[in-house]
Amino acid sequence: MRTIGLSANGRVVGEHHPRAKLTFAKVEEMRHLRNEHGLTFKALGEHFGVSGRTAWQIVRGKTWAVEVVATKQQATEQDKARVLELRAQRLGPASIARAMGVTRHSVSRLTTGIPRPPKTHCKHGHPLSGDNLLIRHDGYRECKQCRSAGSRAAYERRKAARLAGEGTLRTVAINDAGLRIGEDHQNAKYTNGEIEMVLSLRDEGKSYGEIGRLVEMPKSTVRDIIKGRRRCQYPADFKTIKE
Repeated sequence: MRTIGLSANGRVVGEHHPRAKLTFAKVEEMRHLRNEHGLTFKALGEHFGVSGRTAWQIVRGKTWAVEVVATKQQATEQDKARVLELRAQRLGPASIARAMGVTRHSVSRLTTGIPRPPKTHCKHGHPLSGDNLLIRHDGYRECKQCRSAGSRAAYERRKAARLAGEGTLRTVAINDAGLRIGEDHQNAKYTNGEIEMVLSLRDEGKSYGEIGRLVEMPKSTVRDIIKGRRRCQYPADFKTIKE
């Protein structure tokens, strides 16, 4: 691992910058030679391998003037074996960075071009193979056991609601075709409030995985909602139904 220095706004500065040609020690020496011995900027540039204009900017405090207020660790080629080991466990760059205590950018650089291994089991431990594997129309894989359990749970919720308010009337939202939409849909698993929370968390910069863990929702569902593939219809009208 390699230690890097960060400014107050989180940017890599000074000799820690990947394109830096000088070090903090050389910068201090350059300023000392100018202030104590009066060397010209051209001479300073030739001595330190930079241009005279760069030497002028450094001495005048135009560059190399931002202080290092924090440090972080970066993963290097020596850490690639550990990064790949975590990658084989289907961890993403952000999760690997947290596990190793390094920056996400350094992990992404080491994993570029290396695909994440395919899932072998769903989050509940069911195998994603054989008769339990469902290939959806969009090409994504789904666990049949979890899908059946989710449908059954939704049915039980609707049944309990009907028994609790048997014979009651309820107003539901419908689309242009007269079909129920949103949380009023007969197969809806999530409320409109949960959908709004997903969109709000995405606006805050959360990843699909982080949002899924916070609202207890599959990552693929979070992605579809944010990309407007699901729960994206607006009510065209409302109708009253008996439950």
